[in-house]
Amino acid sequence: MTSKYSSLVLCLLFITLRVPTSRAWSISVIPSFHQKFLRKSLVTLDTEGPFEFESTTIPVPSFLQEKWNKYRSQRRRKSNEKSSVSSLGQLPWIGDSMESKSNNNVFLSHWKWQLEFFQSQLTNLRVNSQDNSTCQNLMYIESDGTSNKGAAKKQRIYTLSLQSEEYRDIRMTYLQCGDQSQIFRCTCYPRNDMPILGMGLMQLGNHRNIAIIDFQPLLHDGDDETSLAEQSRYTRRLQDIRSSFKSMQHPMSDRHFDPNEQKYFTANPIIGKWIKDDDDALKNWQDLQQVHRDCVQAHVTLTQDRNGGRTDRNVHVQQLHSDYDTFVASKEPAGQLLSSAFGKDVAHRLVHQVIFPLSQQQQLL
Repeated sequence: MTSKYSSLVLCLLFITLRVPTSRAWSISVIPSFHQKFLRKSLVTLDTEGPFEFESTTIPVPSFLQEKWNKYRSQRRRKSNEKSSVSSLGQLPWIGDSMESKSNNNVFLSHWKWQLEFFQSQLTNLRVNSQDNSTCQNLMYIESDGTSNKGAAKKQRIYTLSLQSEEYRDIRMTYLQCGDQSQIFRCTCYPRNDMPILGMGLMQLGNHRNIAIIDFQPLLHDGDDETSLAEQSRYTRRLQDIRSSFKSMQHPMSDRHFDPNEQKYFTANPIIGKWIKDDDDALKNWQDLQQVHRDCVQAHVTLTQDRNGGRTDRNVHVQQLHSDYDTFVASKEPAGQLLSSAFGKDVAHRLVHQVIFPLSQQQQLL
């Protein structure tokens, strides 16, 4: 037992000798030179945790025992939540000796780093419960595909939904279509009306690589000026990061979004494109790893700074997120790939119920 807790034991022993038959005691019965220590101990019990009361025969005041029980309960709950995030954060197929190879999971290092960063930096990170059993069943699905050579290839999609005090929802999705196409996407919704962290890392046909990361704005001209000013901090930080990586400065294409439909994107999102055999392919991969980390870290920092604002209980914020989900889901570039892998009906439900759960197009049109 440490000297710190030995002093606490002596304090309690003194109390026991002075008031042997009552737990309704006062700190005034403690010698003055111990009072300051005991007051400090009582304040810090919830974070430090004292010795095990059960291991001593000294009667413990009821309120002190209650604080200790509360502390143990909180520690047990946090431990269970951390364990749940860690276990559910592992891709379900990892562990299979053939499927665990890095070349079969090209964005695995990005997935693992991001999850570990969230666990270390976000407050009270926990798994979101799925109220709908249908959605729960869609969080991980797989099907057998067939390659051109006739060999069976697993096609899988796994989505992990988390929340913290900073974010209402964090959706991390990994799509693996054999060794031909891989997609890691993530959408982080703050508990206020600040920009959403939207990210898509894609390898298509085992050779074409595309990455897009943006701090996607929810507010536009005419909205609250204070919030717009806060939103501009996200935009400026994103541009600072973008300016450091020449390989991530490709212009946005009008292929999927015409100019009028780009309201949920900044003017210059981070976009990288390259082919597997390009001379600078290795440099591009290294840039992607760093820009991914810089963007996630920056968004978390900005969101934590702004976390005292409006929360997701505000109907206004919920509606903003729903409008965003509805619009972006209707333009989801992976929709065709999902349809090919899992069928049109399942693909639609994946996009509108799992990847973008607040989409207002839940039913197949």
